[in-house]
Amino acid sequence: MPAPSMGSQNFKLTRRSLLEKMFAVAGAAGISATSSVSGFARQRQQDDNQRTIVHPSLSRQLARWTVGLRYEDLPPDVVDRAKGLTLHAIASALLGSQLPGGQQAVKLITEEEGGVRNGATMLVIGKKATKGGAAFTNAEMMLAGGKWDTFRMLTHPGTSIIPAALAAAEIEGASGKGFLTALAAGYEVMERMAADFIPTVMARGFHAGPVFGIFGAAVAAAKILRFTEDQTASAIGLSVNLAGGNLESGGLREGAAVRNAMLAVGLAKQGSRSEETALEGNAGFYHAYAGNNKGQLTYSFTGDT
Repeated sequence: MPAPSMGSQNFKLTRRSLLEKMFAVAGAAGISATSSVSGFARQRQQDDNQRTIVHPSLSRQLARWTVGLRYEDLPPDVVDRAKGLTLHAIASALLGSQLPGGQQAVKLITEEEGGVRNGATMLVIGKKATKGGAAFTNAEMMLAGGKWDTFRMLTHPGTSIIPAALAAAEIEGASGKGFLTALAAGYEVMERMAADFIPTVMARGFHAGPVFGIFGAAVAAAKILRFTEDQTASAIGLSVNLAGGNLESGGLREGAAVRNAMLAVGLAKQGSRSEETALEGNAGFYHAYAGNNKGQLTYSFTGDT
């Protein structure tokens, strides 16, 4: 999905360079690339304050862009694409509701969460569950249906982002424009975070779909729920703790990612806070999943490592 234009507030981060830039910024803020994790933790508060004011962290830059995005900023082709992706995902859920994967998810959540009154709706069957439960079920039905959108062959953003947005929109009573804006934000953030790192992450045994899908889902829900910049940054950072997906195991993918995303969003709404450098820090997301926090790749789509 193309990057929505924000006029004077253009989202200037490129994909791989966004991490390389943030690693350089961390050094400028006084954080040595070779500093120990414990030493980093001791000075985290003063560094957080400095980065927030002078050198915003990666999660904060993403949050700031997300909060500032308006429906009016979206190019017509992005709006049209977001509508098409939503219909595509719902059609896949209709198919998936008739297949074992979708039916197992419905049975599980119905048994575990039956009787919820103020939750979100599970597609096709029309029953209520918690926001996380409904999003999980809808994602599993979309996956079971097999009609997925695809980004760089190996991730399927709509199977996590759209269920999160549907659940949040229902609870919030969001408008159609608000829903579409949230989808654009979720897709943009997920794809910028994932793009060049997909081969490296998967070579390490992780499934890039759910590993990155949780961030798109969290951002979409946060946007619909009208989170502040601080809340959105925390939702992104908290999602680092819940990101996961293994190629060898398989079987539990975007459904788990979106359920975990709704947990991170709920915690952020209650005031839970994440470290500013949860993504690019010395012990952060990219270090864990890509093997380093410098933007260096083990494998790439272009051979540029």
